[in-house]
Amino acid sequence: MSKILVIGCASRDKIHFDQLSKTIDTIGGAGLYTALAVRATGTACTLFAPYPQAPESRFAAVRNKLEWIGPAVDDDDIPSLEIAHHGNDQATLKGASWAGESLLTTALLPEDLSQFSYIHIAALSTTGRQLEFLQFLRERTSCKISAGTYGHPAKNEPEQVKQLLAGCDLFFMNENEAQAIEFTPRSSGTIQGGRSGQIVCVTRGKNGASIYSSSSGKKDFAAITIAEVDPTGAGDTFCGTILGALAKGMSIDTSALLAVERAARVISESGPAALQRLIK
Repeated sequence: MSKILVIGCASRDKIHFDQLSKTIDTIGGAGLYTALAVRATGTACTLFAPYPQAPESRFAAVRNKLEWIGPAVDDDDIPSLEIAHHGNDQATLKGASWAGESLLTTALLPEDLSQFSYIHIAALSTTGRQLEFLQFLRERTSCKISAGTYGHPAKNEPEQVKQLLAGCDLFFMNENEAQAIEFTPRSSGTIQGGRSGQIVCVTRGKNGASIYSSSSGKKDFAAITIAEVDPTGAGDTFCGTILGALAKGMSIDTSALLAVERAARVISESGPAALQRLIK
C-alpha cells in the first residue's frame, strides 16, 4: 500500500476577507491541508508537524484523520498565520508566528523512510529549512520528493526557491510565485535544468492550473466555477490531491483533474472542512 509523508506545519489561522469586511478564526497550514488532501484520495499519509498535545485542542477534529507525528507542544506553540484575501486571487500574509516549527528536525523523522512512495516538504519558515530536509532525504531515500513554496520566499529568496525546485521530482507553486522566481520553461513546455521526469504544477486561481513535465511538455486544466468562500489552502489541496492520486497509480492528467475538483470544494467553505468530510 502506498504511503506519503508530509513535512510541514498545522497552524492557527486568522483570515481576513477584505471584500466582505469579515474575519474568521480557523485551522490550516500548508502541511495540514496537504496531508488532509492526500488522505481524501484514500492514500495513507503521515504528517510530520508540531503536534497539539491537549485533547481539547482545536485540532481534535482532525487528529483522528491522520497519522500525526512530531514534537508534542501546547496550542500556543502551534504556528499561527494572519492572512488577508483581497479578491482576484490576491492575498497578503499579514503576520506569521512559526513558534514550534523550529522543533522539526531531520533527527525526528521516521527511521524507515522506505515505507513512503512520496515525501512532500511543505512550506516552512524559510526555504533554507526546506533545503536542509531535501538534502537529508536525498542521502537516505530513493523515493520521489516534492516541495512547495509561498509568496514571501518566492519574492525574497528566489535563488533558494529555484534551488529547491531543481532538486525535487515534483514542485508546486502559484502563478505569482512562478513569476517571482522567473520560472521559464522551454517553448515546448518542458523544464530547463530539472530532474529527469520532473513535474512542476502552477496553480492559477480562477484560471485553473498548468502542469509542466520534463517528458511531455505543458498541459492546462480549467478551473471549476464555484462560489468562493475561503480560498486559503486551495493550492495545498491541489498539491496533496495530485500526490495522493499519483500514489494510487493515476496518471498525471487524471490526478490534475481530480485536484482541480477538490480545490474547488475546499474554497466553497471555510478552512479544511470539505477535506475532513471526504476522509472515510
